[in-house]
This record gives sequence, C-alpha cells and structure tokens, in this order.
Amino acid sequence: MYNGFIEFLKEKNITSSSTWRSFYDSLDMEDRSDSRLTTMISEHERQRTFADFVADMRREEDGKRRELKRTENADKESFRDFLSRRSKDGLLSTTSTWDIVKDEIMIDQSYTQIAKHGERFTRDVFDDFMKDLVYTYRHDKAFIVHLLSTNKIDLVPSACSTYENFVQLLLSTAGKTFESECKKVLQRESIASAKIFFEEILVTDGSASLLETTLSKDTEKDDNDSSDDGEISEDGEVCSEDGEIQEEGELPSIHTVLKKRRLLK
Repeated sequence: MYNGFIEFLKEKNITSSSTWRSFYDSLDMEDRSDSRLTTMISEHERQRTFADFVADMRREEDGKRRELKRTENADKESFRDFLSRRSKDGLLSTTSTWDIVKDEIMIDQSYTQIAKHGERFTRDVFDDFMKDLVYTYRHDKAFIVHLLSTNKIDLVPSACSTYENFVQLLLSTAGKTFESECKKVLQRESIASAKIFFEEILVTDGSASLLETTLSKDTEKDDNDSSDDGEISEDGEVCSEDGEIQEEGELPSIHTVLKKRRLLK
C-alpha cells in the first residue's frame, strides 16, 4: 500500500516546492480514483507520506547543490593556482586580458575542469584573479615605495645595477621592524612584485619622487574616492582616514590608499 502510493507520486510532476494542495489540485478524476491513492488509510496518512516524499527530494537536491559547490570551489582554486604559477613564471602580467592569454590557458587540465561549470563562471574566476593580482602588485609596490621614500632613498639605475643588489637594499632598509613584511613581498609565490618594480625603475631611469609618481598614479585607478580611503598629500606624505599625517618612517596600511581585495600568496 505504502510502496504503491510512492510509485504513484513518482509518476507525477512533483518538485521540492510542491505542496499537498497544489499536487492534489493537479490530479484529474482518473488520478484521484487511482487505487494507489485511495487505498491509503486516511487523508492525514496521505498528506504525511507526501510531505516525507517532498522532504526527501529537498534533501537530495541540497546534497547535489553542496556537492556542486564543493566541485566548483575545488576547480576554482586549481585554476587560480595554475594562473598564479603562470604569473610567477612571467607568462601572465597585471595587464593580461582574457583574449590575449586564453589560447595558452585553455590547454591546461585545470581549465578543462573549470570549463565544465560554464564560460561565464570561468571568465569570472579569471577576472577575479586578475583583480587580485593587480591589487597584490600595487600593495607590494606601495610598500617598497614608502619603505624607500621614508628612508630618503631615491632610486636610480646606477644605485642598484642588479636585482640582487636591489633585494639587499630593500632588506637592509627594512631592518628588523619591517623585515617580515619585506620578505613576504620578496618571496611572493604568485607574482615577483619586487623584480617587476625593479625593471620598471630601469625602464624609467629611476624616479625623482617615487611616492608621488608611483603610489599616487595607482590610487587614481582605484574605484573608491581617495577622500574616503586616505590620500597622498602634496609633499608625498600619506594621510590617514581622519586626515592626520603619519609619522615619518611609519609605513601606512595599504588599505588606506587601495581598495581592499584578496592578497595573493
């Protein structure tokens, strides 16, 4: 009797949002006279069995959604790891676009996996990673610029002829106070920020005012109004949110000048 009623329910167009009333109203006279429905002892028993049937459907759908989410997250992180490795190897830069790199990216297994979730999902993951990559580089560059400028070190190519010399300069300038943060920047797995910045210096023959020309230029790209998130004063000092100028030698929180995003490892 019970199994017959369950079979009857399975034949009907029932969803996890169905109610007993909507289900019963959808039945024609032939369905309502079906013995598998009428042999249930009482109306209460029919409704209770129906409610259990729908609840089982909901649990099954919830399980599928959770499994899909787990798969999406795993494929997303795998794809981001792949993009991170390409960035570290210099095959992906902060100016890379999907149209430029997609042919090379699409041959990797991580792309094959994430592509199963749809083109829009894949593009969103790529675009989100690129925003994080840009943020990470701007974060690291702002740290380097302020570290050097507060110690009154004006970089010119002749001062650091090699990247190795530049690294030693950063470490010695950071001292014990900023040694930990400096090493994080230098050992970044996703992007060689310090090396990219060093190469920028070589191309531009140094900078007379690193803080103004580099950090201010980056903050102009940010979506937030600089008056809300902190600003650079005319003489290159960094102001906090309440307008107070930070003491010389004190590195600012990057979140006072850049829009907060995920900082890559």
